[in-house]
Amino acid sequence: MGASDTYQTIRYELADGIGTVTLNRPDRHNGITNTMMRELHEVLSTAFLDVAVAGDMGGPWTLPRIVGPAKAR
Repeated sequence: MGASDTYQTIRYELADGIGTVTLNRPDRHNGITNTMMRELHEVLSTAFLDVAVAGDMGGPWTLPRIVGPAKAR
């Protein structure tokens, strides 16, 4: 699965070299399931190898910040 594929429990968006993963089980308060763990592993592994996300750093990149829901301005 890549950036354009559909996941059951997460959303993945790529814009301007930034990959954003959103947990997408609001009806279950984003509780983590085995399916979600597999999807997270897959999307993060794919993003790690994607030059569009990681750039040409020549080495491992840092883990992304984990942020909460977007707040209205």
